[in-house]
Amino acid sequence: IQYESELKYDPTLLNSARAEFSETSQARAHLNLGSTRLFRSPIMKRVQKTWLYMRSAPPLQKLLRNLVICSSVLLILYTTYLLNGFRSTIHLKEDAISNSSLSSSQTIVLFLDGIQQANNLQSIICKFANKVSLQIIVSGGQRGLSKSKMNALIAQHCPDDIIDLNIEEMRLSTRSKSSLVIQVFEGFSKLIKELNPEVVLYISDPINPISRGVISVLSNFESVTGIGLPLDHIEHLAWLPDLTIETLKHWNTPKIHLQVITQDRPDSLSRLLRSLDSSYYLGDRLPLTINMDRGVDPVTIDYCHRFQWNHGDLALRRRVLQAGLLPAVVESYYPHDNDHYAVLLEDDVEVSPFFYVWIKYSILKYRYGPVRAASQQMFGVSLYGAKNLELHMSGRKSFNPSLILQKGNFSIRSPYLHQVPCSWGAVYFPEIWREFHEYINARMEDEATIKMQKIVVPESRSNRWRNSWKRYFIELVYLRGYVMLYPNFDNFTSLSTNHMESGMHIHSTNVMKSRAFDLPLMHENIILKELPQGRLSEFKSLPVIDLWGKLVTAETLINRGRALQIQVSDCPPRVGTPYRYSAKDLLCVDEDEKAEAWAAYEEQQKEQERKTALITALADRYTSEGSISELERLDDDQRYFSGAVSLQQSPESKELKLADS
Repeated sequence: IQYESELKYDPTLLNSARAEFSETSQARAHLNLGSTRLFRSPIMKRVQKTWLYMRSAPPLQKLLRNLVICSSVLLILYTTYLLNGFRSTIHLKEDAISNSSLSSSQTIVLFLDGIQQANNLQSIICKFANKVSLQIIVSGGQRGLSKSKMNALIAQHCPDDIIDLNIEEMRLSTRSKSSLVIQVFEGFSKLIKELNPEVVLYISDPINPISRGVISVLSNFESVTGIGLPLDHIEHLAWLPDLTIETLKHWNTPKIHLQVITQDRPDSLSRLLRSLDSSYYLGDRLPLTINMDRGVDPVTIDYCHRFQWNHGDLALRRRVLQAGLLPAVVESYYPHDNDHYAVLLEDDVEVSPFFYVWIKYSILKYRYGPVRAASQQMFGVSLYGAKNLELHMSGRKSFNPSLILQKGNFSIRSPYLHQVPCSWGAVYFPEIWREFHEYINARMEDEATIKMQKIVVPESRSNRWRNSWKRYFIELVYLRGYVMLYPNFDNFTSLSTNHMESGMHIHSTNVMKSRAFDLPLMHENIILKELPQGRLSEFKSLPVIDLWGKLVTAETLINRGRALQIQVSDCPPRVGTPYRYSAKDLLCVDEDEKAEAWAAYEEQQKEQERKTALITALADRYTSEGSISELERLDDDQRYFSGAVSLQQSPESKELKLADS
């Protein structure tokens, strides 16, 4: 210290002096080294440099330091404010719930965020409120829809029971969207626990934080069915109140798969896929599979690879062996459970934008309603309104269901149950399609081998359809008394149409007849407008029409099938037992006769193999000698065989001395 000037400019000496003074009480006194600063240890200086800017820092650094301090204080105050707000909001909800007259079950909750949602759903709200216990929850005045505004909107039309969630908008923070999600999660979770609803209806919008909050809450309540509906699809859901709570709980249960069958009609396929892409799917995700046969053309392959499906998963399937339409249709779908459905569409079909609305309503109404057992005979729902009958032995006849229904004192616009399976746009049900697989496998094996099953549908032209899957399906339908639901709108307005374009089973000469099958598509949603009483009738009250277009009863169809089963099967018909959806009892034959038939078949096969070996040897002999060069051009086994048979019967074959062994 005596050498003051040296200490000022020599850091080594300065540090040494500070170390010495730190060991004594004088280290807490002023160190007079040409300044009046308090002594601070090196540790204190290091902390100072890493946390706060030194007083000697530039003005900009000081400004940043002050901003950090102020932001921290504001964040603490804001968090405290939010916590207090949540507590007060929850108390408000508890008061609202305690004053509510709702029961703790059989309740539907409708969550509304904003006046637009309330306006779009107003008609549904009133219908629901008159049938079930409906609880309306609004997001709050700052979101555009308070309890008072909602009361003013519906008070004059229908009962109301409204809870205001009082969501507060935060516009000063970039975290405002996260704040909305948190508020919905906290408040709505509490309400769900208290109300214990069966179903929650809400508007699904992936960019709306309120919607995301509702979805987050519902993911924690497995017993509550969440139904998220796109806002622009609400106008096509006026039939929702016709469904019971039990049915609505199954809103997400049916899994519907779109199956498209195509080969070499790229223009037709493009039209079908465009119509599918522009349809209303009510917020559901639908997988789409495009099934291509081996003979698919390059243009179709390229189009399928470039096609984008925005409504679910897309899969492409191509056969390595040419199969034809029968296996292409039958093998396109096999259900993995009883809630897995398929819409079968050939590529020359086009669908209405409302085809899925019709399917969803019909399946929920008849498959998941309180009287599901009554509809066990139904194997599917047609999109196509029948205009012709093809099963009369005399040929195709025109068909107008309205005239038939009028004679039977039914509404002329009533949907009806028909036995004919539709191949021009229809959804098929899993249990009966699985039974059909079992049936057609057994029938085709029998036809290829012992030929013991002599199943002929009385007076049906379908018995002549050797290469059609519908022939076998009609057999099953007749034997069981099964039916399909058909639409019946004015002027044959349909949910699908068939353009009857040239293809595997339609020759170019038949294209001129397409007007008989090309029906007008429904481009405006008139489903409820034309249904009797604005809704689907109960299953047992639907009219039933047989294969030939005559009004009958469901019992009549069942009795006809049992009568045929007695003739063609050794197993007696099932009476008074639940549906098992197994075709085994339809195809029973006498075991002794079956064993004899198999023995005869095997002997026949051995004889056929012997002849084939002989004919092959003949063909090879003549081909090698150049006598029959045309055999070299035969590239198909069947043509080769027939050519070889002709060779064996020719005079030249007598010159060959081949051993018959």
